[in-house]
Amino acid sequence: MSILTQHADQLLKAYSNYPVGRYVGVVIVRKTESEALFRTEGAGEDLTKEFVRAGIANDTIIPRVVMTKRKQTAVERRTGRELLREHARLYAKDRSLCSLNTGTSCEQCVDCKLYGYAVGGGGAQKSRVLTEDAFTVLSASIVTGKRTGNAPYDDGTMRHPETKQASQAIYEDPYIKPETHFLEVQTGQFQVPDNSSLKLYSSPLMVDVV
Repeated sequence: MSILTQHADQLLKAYSNYPVGRYVGVVIVRKTESEALFRTEGAGEDLTKEFVRAGIANDTIIPRVVMTKRKQTAVERRTGRELLREHARLYAKDRSLCSLNTGTSCEQCVDCKLYGYAVGGGGAQKSRVLTEDAFTVLSASIVTGKRTGNAPYDDGTMRHPETKQASQAIYEDPYIKPETHFLEVQTGQFQVPDNSSLKLYSSPLMVDVV
């Protein structure tokens, strides 16, 4: 990516196991292309929101929707690993191919180097990607809405076919509207150019990098 090429002299030339004080700070703007739910669907809880200042000139406290760190990195890792898997860049250790949440980290692929790993009885490395929560640019009241749904019976009605009792399976879910912009900052610790490129490529919903 050209943005990395411009600052290549500030990145490491080769991977290092030890901190060397080199960081890459990236401002990312994400945009939803459709309705989004950043929570466990059907759990009944509301969207995550925080009350923060509207800006520097306007210090009014407003609610903003939050895309938590976990919601970002979980998708990014799987997107990046798809690319690594396609090009046979996920490696095996003890005859088990590198895989998430299975205790079979290879400790060699770019994903392990970027996001860290913990192996029982073996080595461990902390993540070299520091992710901040992403906040909506606009107030939560502007970018969110609610949808009402139901669960009809086999005959297509809301009454039990035999007892004729009305169904109670009516629910209301909050959602984030399409074309909602989120702003966040991600920091890479002592990165090499190839690792940083994969990280930026793996960021879904990304529309601009500053």
